[in-house]
Amino acid sequence: MSCRFSWGLLVAIGCVVGCQGGSEGPARYALKGLVTYQGEPVPSGEILFTPQAGPGTLVTIEMGEFQTIPPEGGVVAGTHKVLITGRALSNGGALSSNEKLFRDYETTLTMTESPTDHNFEIPDGKK
Repeated sequence: MSCRFSWGLLVAIGCVVGCQGGSEGPARYALKGLVTYQGEPVPSGEILFTPQAGPGTLVTIEMGEFQTIPPEGGVVAGTHKVLITGRALSNGGALSSNEKLFRDYETTLTMTESPTDHNFEIPDGKK
């Protein structure tokens, strides 16, 4: 018997479990911005913010834009490992849930203790 699962689903479940608790835990701050690849907004995807300490945050990308919503969905202050996944449009212009626009992209972000705007440009050659 084989066990199959989706890493994305596992991460989302872990984030939801880790993000519960209301006002308990560290303060979270709003973060919003734009994700682009080859100069164009990324149609769909997710960004996972994993801090050195504290709970992580998973946020969706819709037509290039992302936004966290505190208190539960905000990002804790400090340095984060950032993992960005982007999906392409199909030939008919609809979002394709399976076709990746680029390989998962990793970077870092230092979040301040205030609402922040930050844009991510995915470098060429990441497919």
